[in-house]
Amino acid sequence: MGRGKEARGSRWLDFRLNWLVYVDLSPRLLPTYSLLGTTFGSSLLSIYILSA
Repeated sequence: MGRGKEARGSRWLDFRLNWLVYVDLSPRLLPTYSLLGTTFGSSLLSIYILSA
């Protein structure tokens, strides 16, 4: 039980770090990655919600 809780916590931390990196980079890379980022971000979010 405890091990699963830790794994979920670290997954959430990774998710938050990736989101912070994405938000930090998006203004600079917006012309190239706007569509890709939106598609990837929404699919990542739905995968996270489904697996939570």
